[in-house]
Amino acid sequence: MPFKTYPSEHIGRLEFIILIALMMAIGALSIDTMLPAFPRMTQDFGLQASEANHIQWVVYAYMIGFSFAQLVYGALGDYYGRKPIILIGLSIFVIATIGAALSPSFCFLLAMRVLQGIGLASMRVLSAAIVRDRFSGHAMSQVMSMIMMVFIIVPIIAPSLGQVLLFRFQWHSIFWALLLYAVIFGVWFAYRMPETLDPNFRRPISVSSMWDSLKQCVHNRSTFGYATAVGIMQGVLMAYIGSSEQIFQRNVYHLGEHFPLMFGAIAASMGLASFTNSRLVERFGMRRMAHTALWLFLILTSVLTLTAWGFKGHPPLMLFAPLLAACLFCFSIMMPNFNTISLEPMRTIAGSASSWTGFYTSLIGAILGSVIGQAFNGTVLPLALGYWLIGVVVLATVVWTERRLPLHLGSNDVHH
Repeated sequence: MPFKTYPSEHIGRLEFIILIALMMAIGALSIDTMLPAFPRMTQDFGLQASEANHIQWVVYAYMIGFSFAQLVYGALGDYYGRKPIILIGLSIFVIATIGAALSPSFCFLLAMRVLQGIGLASMRVLSAAIVRDRFSGHAMSQVMSMIMMVFIIVPIIAPSLGQVLLFRFQWHSIFWALLLYAVIFGVWFAYRMPETLDPNFRRPISVSSMWDSLKQCVHNRSTFGYATAVGIMQGVLMAYIGSSEQIFQRNVYHLGEHFPLMFGAIAASMGLASFTNSRLVERFGMRRMAHTALWLFLILTSVLTLTAWGFKGHPPLMLFAPLLAACLFCFSIMMPNFNTISLEPMRTIAGSASSWTGFYTSLIGAILGSVIGQAFNGTVLPLALGYWLIGVVVLATVVWTERRLPLHLGSNDVHH
């Protein structure tokens, strides 16, 4: 599908991809730059040894606000347009970031993290809608993979950025850096990104309209089934982010200040997956790519779990890290394809569909991630076992959606 622009509003494809990637990157920066600061936050807020896992709520509190706020942004974006709603959400994020930097207590910090998530939810919902406004099918999946390829650079470098700031300043400086990023992005976006919502697709804001959108998402087997798969798989990423600092930096492998390097190396495998998907999805199809990655994920998580159990929760780093990276590689193949398959039937209600599915998938991911993360016991076994169980449930979900076992690895995409 050719790249569309509306009259008197021109932006090149490359700049479009970069802007959407930077928009999505704000969320990743808001999570990943925090991770090296967890030990200092734990100390500054007086969290006791029995409360060590509570620091993970710096991640999960953000995700809770992020999840629920998506319910309203889709409808607002479908009526007022994508651009003004994104700028409003960015303004909420800016206010919350200032509050977080000045937090007098851990509870206040968590409240500001919820508010940050509420603000950035507008970008999660409407970034997908903006791409859906202009692309469809394999072209949409390819563009989303290219966006993810740019975006994935952020997790590679974000912990290192946080660590660099911690060398010179306190953890509060991370929030001031996020504030600067948000302001720069906001100015660029406001001046360069056109409104992408086709006036013919504007939908009135009403309970009946939102209810109708929800019914369309739930009653469409492909949309609901693959959105469920996305949500469950999201637990993989949330569990990893929540417990990665404890696993690599402090409690299992004791990498200390080298933790950002390990985090970045594993994130690089996810970037490679996004690049691989962008190059192969048009040739092999979304279902073939996603289903192949799902079977590989099941195999790898089985090996990961057996390895963790065999070494009593402390496998050698040079064995555990490559296995974990391979699992996340498969995760990064599945996610853009599952998400695209889910949204493909929802073109006329792209904003509302992104809102409902975003809420649904983010909440499932946050819940599953927090359950696995809070089960951390000083070993990698809870993470490994959690990954394997997620793989099994996702396979069952795909079987229900497709009405058969996904073994058609040689077939092209078909609409069910």
